[in-house]
Amino acid sequence: MEMDLFQEILDKAAGHSSVDTVQFEAYNEPALDVRFEERVRLVSKTRLMLKLYTNGSLLDEGKIDLLQKTGVLKAVRFNLPAADKETFRKMTGSTSFDKTLRHIDYAIARGLPVELSIQGGDEEVARNRSGLIKRYGAIAEKEYAAMRGRSVTTDRCAEVAREPYRKDVRIRGRLAGCRLPLRVVVIGIHGAIYLCCEDYHQRTAFGNIRDGSLEDLLSGPEAVRLRRRVFGLDWAADDFICRSCILMRDAVQRQSTVHTDAD
Repeated sequence: MEMDLFQEILDKAAGHSSVDTVQFEAYNEPALDVRFEERVRLVSKTRLMLKLYTNGSLLDEGKIDLLQKTGVLKAVRFNLPAADKETFRKMTGSTSFDKTLRHIDYAIARGLPVELSIQGGDEEVARNRSGLIKRYGAIAEKEYAAMRGRSVTTDRCAEVAREPYRKDVRIRGRLAGCRLPLRVVVIGIHGAIYLCCEDYHQRTAFGNIRDGSLEDLLSGPEAVRLRRRVFGLDWAADDFICRSCILMRDAVQRQSTVHTDAD
């Protein structure tokens, strides 16, 4: 993303009272960005906090020191599916295990608000639990408690077809609402605004951040039209992205349970 667009987004986000956090990610590794440190410094000049998702391989000591010095972090979430090297390699295809753990340990030592993002299929997540808790104690235990015994790894609305990540979700009836479009604004590298972070191919654009304020764009007719489909007020087409989403499936199941209990 060009820096002038990045600054414009920061200005508009900081001017919107309900926005308090920014993230540098959309299924990518933010520490690869040659302007990563410049972006961190720009965020630190606003009232916004940074929630950083990273695989940890390139978040080296210098970057960690910058994050600590600026005090900009709300949290840094390291993607760590396993605490032993061979399992890590098999799951990620990466040889960065030693660097990743070294950087996690350094971030903890520097007092950063470290979290773990524990990905994988349900069986993988359960199998790797003891090793992660043994190494990272309360940090890992907190994440497992939030996961409530199940993997939080999605298949990006059916884009990931291989096992064990494929979910085979197909919702037939009306949709039932999802918190993500109400809580998160997803902006692509050229400024387009998308419905949801699960939209890997960015097919649900409803405006561009350059074209107005967040208030105007998020309350515009196209944004409202999409949200009405998400919440079941209007019928969603068969190819609407939410029909293949595990998060929407869970929302539909919760709504069905509420109605059953009420009956």
